[in-house]
Amino acid sequence: MVANVPESSTVATPSAAADHANLKDLFNKRLRICNRHAGWRVAKRPAKLASRLCRKAAVVRCGVMVDCPRCGAGIDPSALACPYCQTQTLYGRQQQERQQAHQYHAAQAQQSQQAAERQSRQQALTKRGQAAMFWSIAGTLACCFPAAIVGMVMGFNVKGAAKREGAIAPATSTVAVVLGCCSILMCVVFTALYINDSRTRDARIVTLQAQVEGARSREVIDQPLACALVELKLLQDGYLDKSGIMIAAFQCDGKLEQTKDTATLGDVHFRTGSKERHVVAGCLTHGARWSVKELRPDGACTPLPAAAPSTAAPPSDRR
Repeated sequence: MVANVPESSTVATPSAAADHANLKDLFNKRLRICNRHAGWRVAKRPAKLASRLCRKAAVVRCGVMVDCPRCGAGIDPSALACPYCQTQTLYGRQQQERQQAHQYHAAQAQQSQQAAERQSRQQALTKRGQAAMFWSIAGTLACCFPAAIVGMVMGFNVKGAAKREGAIAPATSTVAVVLGCCSILMCVVFTALYINDSRTRDARIVTLQAQVEGARSREVIDQPLACALVELKLLQDGYLDKSGIMIAAFQCDGKLEQTKDTATLGDVHFRTGSKERHVVAGCLTHGARWSVKELRPDGACTPLPAAAPSTAAPPSDRR
């Protein structure tokens, strides 16, 4: 009994350098097994077919079984393992290697995809961190408390997102948080100093008002009264574009000169900043009571203009 062998039934083996005679004997042995047990028929010219198989280094599946490398039992060439002793066959090892290679490449592709996703998330976090740092720097330099809070909150959000995603928090987010906290601290300190200075100025104004209240209606002015009036003027109205809360280090050691209803107090020293020192002369005038007319940095008070005589005719008496 001879069967036609399909061309697609050949399976490649790694024994490409096997001896031609051994392959021919193996083929004849399998041919006898086919004729005896399976009733298969092969090609009419087995020698030529065996030569072709030898050239191709292949084994023809025609219902032929191969020997187990361990127990010697006949097994199917496509079997992954011997059904008797569970020994892995050559075909099984090849399939296992193919599967391992496939798994390795799949794992490599998955790792590459995950790395690309991590890089994309890291870049997004970096951009958000830079925006947070910009807000914090702008708020700190401009002394803008709300902008610094925005930058600090954005920095905290970036650090929280990085922690949730398992990424590295960018350094810009840390800078934004630190600058935001520093700006808040500076704002609190400046507010406390401003409140303290305001209370100090108000207390000093109350003291000066009580000091000059009874003496400013006198016709003759003395040095303490003139100094108190000038200091009260500075604390209430300020000097130039500076507010009264910035007046500090007030010194009144100048000479007081009085001419009838006017007086000049010279060499009044005070400071409106850490480096802004001023020396002015206080020009005082007396109406119902003494008051400061102006503060002149040149030390010369302009005399009051004389009242012009009236040219209007007196109203005629109507009878």
